[in-house]
Amino acid sequence: MDSESEQQPLSDRQRWIVFGAATLAAWGYAAAATIANAMLPQIQGDLSASLDQVSWIITASIVASALGIPPTPWLSARYGRKTVLLVALVSFTVSSIMIAVSSSLGEVVFWRIVQALFGAPIMVLSQSLTVSSFDGPRRGVAMSIWSVALTTGWVFGPAIGAYLADLYSWRAAFFMVSPVSVLSIFVCATVIPKDRSDTRLTFDWLGFGALSLCIGAVQMVVNLGQRNDWFDSQQIVMLAIMAGVSLAMYAAHTFTSDKRFIRWEIYLDRNLAVGVLITCIFGFISLAPLVLVPPMLAQIKGLEVVTIGLVVTPRGVIQIVLMLLLGPYVSRIDPRLLMGSGFSCFAVASWMMTNYSQDIGLAEILIPQLLLGVFSALTWLPLFHVLYSTLQEDYRDEASMSVGLAYNLVSSAGVALLVVILSRSLQINTEELGANISLSSELLRFPEHALFDVRNAVDAAAVHAEIAQQALMIGYINIFWLLTWISILSIPLLALIPSAKRNRALLEARAQAKASST
Repeated sequence: MDSESEQQPLSDRQRWIVFGAATLAAWGYAAAATIANAMLPQIQGDLSASLDQVSWIITASIVASALGIPPTPWLSARYGRKTVLLVALVSFTVSSIMIAVSSSLGEVVFWRIVQALFGAPIMVLSQSLTVSSFDGPRRGVAMSIWSVALTTGWVFGPAIGAYLADLYSWRAAFFMVSPVSVLSIFVCATVIPKDRSDTRLTFDWLGFGALSLCIGAVQMVVNLGQRNDWFDSQQIVMLAIMAGVSLAMYAAHTFTSDKRFIRWEIYLDRNLAVGVLITCIFGFISLAPLVLVPPMLAQIKGLEVVTIGLVVTPRGVIQIVLMLLLGPYVSRIDPRLLMGSGFSCFAVASWMMTNYSQDIGLAEILIPQLLLGVFSALTWLPLFHVLYSTLQEDYRDEASMSVGLAYNLVSSAGVALLVVILSRSLQINTEELGANISLSSELLRFPEHALFDVRNAVDAAAVHAEIAQQALMIGYINIFWLLTWISILSIPLLALIPSAKRNRALLEARAQAKASST
């Protein structure tokens, strides 16, 4: 084992400085992760991209973030937590600047992937620094502050980005991340002591690589399929084959190797297995409105970017408030009741959005957003409690990794799939609505249409624009109906969650078995 020079224990003042730097770094990562959500319409117009293309900015970064988390504990132990954190912060800062100066969608997507890949370890290591800097009651206080800071980054990132985009450009929003990161780099390099490293530790790179290749190939199939006519394209066929082969390789490695990326035994815990299933559903439906509603408001209502940012902010605000209020009591309330209420709120919100039209007002937009915030708070807090309620301690790291992968990958694939459905629906609706417009239409005989001539280029363009608007609105409504039914059908699955009585009996039996063995 190689050890760095021993450092003196940190004073209370230094501990809080380290904690502040770690929290600031986590806030910068969280803000950067969601900052593009409200700016998608402006980025789409500036880079002349379609919705399915610009959605890569979100989905690719989510996948990269998911893949950046698993190697972090090994890298931290192998090279030292301080070294890995500084490399991650510097790379994160550089990639944020490169996004801001990118001249094409491909460059933006590439640097977003780099940003997310190096940003994910920042969140993991900042949490680790927070835990290791304090003990006892102060650790609980510090973790609460860290959690609120992380959530505020996620919540207010879109609003801050939208404001800067409206005031200057969407590029300014990504430049904004840099000063925060530079300050974190300076403080972390100055205050955080070097820790020990262990060169003997190993990591299942084969399993991780095979799974990463499968995930990347599947994501590209979903994102590129609609544009390339799916399996009529040789590229899509090759990507699908790559995904299948890498998945088979990962499965074979997992069931035959002693050193596995994720041990499947963890899913013998019923709470974890059901919790991961609900996490997948939560990830699929929760991110979709955040990604799809801003472009819809820009395309259908013509709202400015800053207005869109303010419209989506209340969702996060009410989520933070409810999480702070429910936090002390969540373990005392039946999680099935809380999550059932949460999914019901989502069903009502998405049902309300099925009534959207080109004439929707501010209230019709805000009320569903508030309900979505209630859904997130009522679902995620008890779900987190369920996931780890009966899990053995030596499985917790792998379970945390598994839950993070499940959420990120399903939410990313969900957004990509819904964008495909929207694009397909837009195409079909445009054809069906356009078929009703012809020179022989009886509607053109009515007096109110007497001054309208579809043979005129200006009038024909106006008709085409109206058809496109109506077809797009129908497409969004179809998406909201799909989300409504998914949330409704998910409620019965909550019955699979074991009761508190069963959990207590399991924990008591496990404790007795452990006591008898010793």
